[in-house]
Amino acid sequence: HHKDCGGFGPFPQHDPNLLSTLSAVQIATMYDELDMLDITGIVSYVKSLQKEDGSFTCEALTQFS
Repeated sequence: HHKDCGGFGPFPQHDPNLLSTLSAVQIATMYDELDMLDITGIVSYVKSLQKEDGSFTCEALTQFS
């Protein structure tokens, strides 16, 4: 989890992306652990990936560390 942006990467030290973030939310939902997630951060991250036409890019153009 990248606390600086709210997204999840596929592996520790990897950049976050939409697919990994979605997977993290789905897994937390399956195990009834949504309270462990920073929902505000995740929503902010997903919104940052939305393009003007309403579609989404998979990952941010800038790198997070």
